[in-house]
Amino acid sequence: MTEQPTLTGSDAKRAARNVTALMIASLISKGALFIWQLILAPWLGTFTYGIYGTVGALIAVSGSISSFSMGLIVIRDVAREPQKAGKYWSALMVLQVILALIAYLAMNGFALGYSETVRAFTALAGINLFVDLFGNMGYDLLIAREEMLKTSVVEIVHIIIRIGLSILALSLGWGLLGVYIASMVSGLGRTVVFMWLNWRLGVRPQFPFDRSIGIPLLVNSAPLALSAFLSLAYQHADKLMTTGILGEEGTGYLTVALA
Repeated sequence: MTEQPTLTGSDAKRAARNVTALMIASLISKGALFIWQLILAPWLGTFTYGIYGTVGALIAVSGSISSFSMGLIVIRDVAREPQKAGKYWSALMVLQVILALIAYLAMNGFALGYSETVRAFTALAGINLFVDLFGNMGYDLLIAREEMLKTSVVEIVHIIIRIGLSILALSLGWGLLGVYIASMVSGLGRTVVFMWLNWRLGVRPQFPFDRSIGIPLLVNSAPLALSAFLSLAYQHADKLMTTGILGEEGTGYLTVALA
């Protein structure tokens, strides 16, 4: 009869510490972003905030394609076999970059039905798909190694810097363009920090691309990716339809109501 693993006191404390760190980071980050939306809406005005809401909806739906929900599978598998972290990292780089290109093209193709302003900001904001992609890779690998405290601190600081840079850009009169630039700059910083933390742990992308890792990763993620895509498409369809029917100002009111 095989001996069942037991949960020690140190294991319980570590689990509680990790969960607490993630919970606090989520509360602070989401709370700060909620307050920021309440400030951003009147600052931008109804029409511009409607553009922001429309582009945000396109980004959210497209993000489900680029990520393909692979992070959950990677966290599970790397936690079981940490020595394969480098192979999973390279697999993510290959697969998710290809998916991000597809998502970016699809997003901009869908945006052709909207105004020139929406199309321009969609093309610009879509760059964040790639910036956030690499940051999320580093985040998932750190979570798999139970580095919850470090990731939580980085996430909180990232949100604070993002909001701070956005306020600075708006104060300088850069408008919505400044908001997206602030998002890209802060997102790039987040990516660099997460990659650096992984390198400090000795994790490196291992090339060439290992198909024995990549193909099961793609297959196992597919049901989760489909569920995420349908959920986000349903969640944001109202903004996309409102912009098409009533215009950006109507979406501005809707986005504020849903904030």
